[in-house]
Amino acid sequence: MARKRSGKGKGAAVKAPRSKQKKNKTPPVPVNKSGLAPSMKKPPKLRLEPARKKNIHEGICSITDPFCYHAKNAKLPDGQGGGTLAFQVRAHYSPGGITGATGSITYCGANLPYGFLDATSYAAGNFTMLSVYSNVGGNVANFSAYAQMFRIVSWGIIVRNTLPALTAQGMITISKMSSMPPVSSVEAAMQETGSELTSYPICAGTEISVIGKPSGGSSKMFTAQNTTTTLPGVGWDVIKVEVSNTGVAATTIDIEFYYNVEIQLKEANVGLHQFIRPDAPSAPQTIAASTTVMSKMGSIIEGGAARAGKVVLSHAEDAVEEFLSSGMAWLGL
Repeated sequence: MARKRSGKGKGAAVKAPRSKQKKNKTPPVPVNKSGLAPSMKKPPKLRLEPARKKNIHEGICSITDPFCYHAKNAKLPDGQGGGTLAFQVRAHYSPGGITGATGSITYCGANLPYGFLDATSYAAGNFTMLSVYSNVGGNVANFSAYAQMFRIVSWGIIVRNTLPALTAQGMITISKMSSMPPVSSVEAAMQETGSELTSYPICAGTEISVIGKPSGGSSKMFTAQNTTTTLPGVGWDVIKVEVSNTGVAATTIDIEFYYNVEIQLKEANVGLHQFIRPDAPSAPQTIAASTTVMSKMGSIIEGGAARAGKVVLSHAEDAVEEFLSSGMAWLGL
């Protein structure tokens, strides 16, 4: 009996090719533990026009980064200025040598024109502070002459080592405090506290930026100038700068002050209103984004003004993206 031939040989039956058409299969809908089906698509990403996005970036930096050039003539965009003058106070101060000590303590605050309290003597491990708050100097005299009331828009300090490389030694400790100590108080050396606290070795090129942060709603209120012994609450943190173990009782650091303020002019100077540019329009999205930036970034930044600017800008970009994703951009807020 003949055997059946198979394979692809001559005379073999030709099979019809299979169709390559894919069947439409509906993928299973993923279900989470709550029993709710999540969206299969991400929500569309909201975008602002580049010009408006840039304006928001600059607006955030102008009221958050005291060292930014946009902050120099900035006003708070809350609609509460009422014909104020934007002004920047810049000054330097170098704590002097204190007999018997190889360091110093300086408290820096947001009050003007008397913005800091320095130590005057040292004994048995304790510093005695001055009997008066000190004038920050620099161009604060112009502020004093024209300001009836004022409020801080942004402020901060930059601390720099002044010792040469071969003699620089010791530590700089910076801490963020809730209040300024009273005049003539006694402060124990190297007893550091604060909501933020960082120490840095004193060496060539040491430079630390510190951005003041609001500590309450009163930071947006206007207040009168302080005196050498009175210190009205202005709703901002106090920055403590302590230098220790420098090996010499001499000046070791320089503190540069930046205060960006809005001034309500004294009655005798109201004629200057004709030269004042209009107030910043109300921009609640800028205020909200600036508050977000302040809450997420630290006050103490290693490096100078340029480094501080980069840190603020990175947080500002995140705040703008958060604002866009919230959908509030569609409301024009």
